[in-house]
Amino acid sequence: MKLLKIFSTLTLSLFIGLQVYGAKNAAREAEAAYKNLQFYVAKEKFKEAAANEKKADKKMYYYFMVGECYRELLDHDQAEQYYKRCTDGNYKDPIVYLRIADAQKIQGKYKEAEGNYEKYHQKTGDAVGKQGAESCRYAQDLMKNKTRHIVENEAVLNTEYYDYAPVFADRKNSKMYFSSNRPGGIGTRVDNGMGGPSQDLWLSERDKKGKWMEPSVLPEPINTPANEGAACFDRKGETMYYTNCPDEKKKDLGCDIYFVENRGGKWATPEKMKLKNSDTITVGHPTLTNDDQTLIFVSDMDGGQGGKDLWMVTYNKREKSWGEPVNLGPKINTPGDEYSPFIHDDGSLYFASDGHPGMGGLDLFRAAQVGTEKKWENPTNLGYPMNSAQDDWAIIFEGKEKGLFTSNRVGGKGRDDIYSFMLPPLLFELKITVLEEKSKNPVADNEVILVGTDNSNITLKTNAQGVVSFVLTPDQKRYINENTSYTVEAVKPKGFLKGMELKKSFSTVGVEKSTNWEFTFYLRKVEKIFRLPMIVYEYDKATLMKNDSVNSEDSLLFLYNVLVDNPNINITLRSHTDFRGNDAYNLKLSQRRAQTCVDFLISKGIPANRMRAQGMGEKDPATLADGKVLSEAFIKAIKTKQVQEMYHQLNRRTDFKVDNFDHVPTEEELKLQPVNLPWMKRDAE
Repeated sequence: MKLLKIFSTLTLSLFIGLQVYGAKNAAREAEAAYKNLQFYVAKEKFKEAAANEKKADKKMYYYFMVGECYRELLDHDQAEQYYKRCTDGNYKDPIVYLRIADAQKIQGKYKEAEGNYEKYHQKTGDAVGKQGAESCRYAQDLMKNKTRHIVENEAVLNTEYYDYAPVFADRKNSKMYFSSNRPGGIGTRVDNGMGGPSQDLWLSERDKKGKWMEPSVLPEPINTPANEGAACFDRKGETMYYTNCPDEKKKDLGCDIYFVENRGGKWATPEKMKLKNSDTITVGHPTLTNDDQTLIFVSDMDGGQGGKDLWMVTYNKREKSWGEPVNLGPKINTPGDEYSPFIHDDGSLYFASDGHPGMGGLDLFRAAQVGTEKKWENPTNLGYPMNSAQDDWAIIFEGKEKGLFTSNRVGGKGRDDIYSFMLPPLLFELKITVLEEKSKNPVADNEVILVGTDNSNITLKTNAQGVVSFVLTPDQKRYINENTSYTVEAVKPKGFLKGMELKKSFSTVGVEKSTNWEFTFYLRKVEKIFRLPMIVYEYDKATLMKNDSVNSEDSLLFLYNVLVDNPNINITLRSHTDFRGNDAYNLKLSQRRAQTCVDFLISKGIPANRMRAQGMGEKDPATLADGKVLSEAFIKAIKTKQVQEMYHQLNRRTDFKVDNFDHVPTEEELKLQPVNLPWMKRDAE
């Protein structure tokens, strides 16, 4: 994170200053080097000063400053060790607990960091400690609820040095510029700030297979012996804006943004943008909005929220100049640091911050654009694994769900590495099984229709096992897509009645995990006679029995549902008696009972012309499951009166048969809805 940390602000408490008045040369040189951001030199000088110091409080101060240098150099393990020396030596300023907590958090030691944040809060009352402890708990929650992103180190682009801040230079995303201080660059001078060569801008291009090729360094005058990096391009790829940070001894110089045009494949002379009124102010990390009219950048200029903030300037076409910098405000900026802005094609702002709740050092965030304004709000953390306990920053996109970013996370190749990321598509599958309701045998070659709110309308047929799966189309596209609601329905073929529900609805809207849906639909094969649930009549009457234990009207609703679900059938509804009593009388009684059922259904809206009442009297007795017929002789042979009465009741039954499928329903009939009762299982499992 070389160029990034050159931007770092000295965010120390007032106690730091220059405590060591009259100190030895090592201490004076250490303070001077630190003030000039030369952390690599300063840490060694502070170590030397500590080794020669006799007074305990000054020795602890020097150890603290060594820790500060390691913190700036991103060596958080060493920083933690030196801060702990301070606590072991009774260092008086409680800020050391905050520093230990920060170092532990960025190493992923969330439990330990949480304790030190709380200790800092207890000693100072500073809300930063409380917020730090909360952020540790938040980080652990993010890890438990990781996103689907796949993150990989782009090894061909990375070295053991700093490689960071990628940016695409053309719309095809075939050229990518990034910053690096690897050997072979223009800036060969040792950078006293980070302890290595100065960084330059490098270029890598994709080969025919889309793989990144070995990078090459940009020529002068873009790259210089100073530090260059963190660039962006306009939409045409003709103008590059980039960051330049001078590294001069004994001078506190900030960074600048330069712009340079590429004319016919050749770079023109770079020019400095006039964005600041003092050489000590830092500006850098530029990005352009999609219309190229607004430049967003990072700066520590006055008027911000604290640390490094995101600012923007807008181009005035009439005056052909950039306006005054405007801070993006407290919804984006924090008392901490914000870096590496990027505008997505959808207008949203991506950036890195250590001030918003996150997992460690810098985390990546997305802020939604407010309408069409140049305004953004409600930043959301990109979660794990896009973010880690270390620094994650400088994200760019190619397309909607993939791109590159920078991280110094554990397992990398160098100090800062370029990583690729992609969000794999959610994989949704639908499996439908169609069975015959009574036998549970599969119904083959049955049409199943899938309709989506994305205007999709697909019909597939079940196989020999009664199964059809909606997975991939013949051209390898998904049948079930993200953010879409669907209905799926089994078509009732000839020779079948609709049994349980043949239609289901489901949705992928808001679904964040790959999901399989499975539904089973049941069709009722047309039989010679359909038995109805028990319908009981008053003795020697045609009145439907209805009391606390029996509700024959509810039983008739079963047939009502059959007629509503199958609006084209005509039926004969048949009622039976037992064999006791006069045959002629029983025939008339059964006719009245059948008509009672028909009248009930008519009262519920079923047209009379769909039903015919037929009294069967005592003929056609019922048949048990084992094939035994409940004839008069069979029942009289039963010795137990209770069993006899049970069989008599089975004979006093009501059933129906389908006469034809010729009925043409009216609009009013089609408005009728099935009735759900507790004992009626209408939904297929």
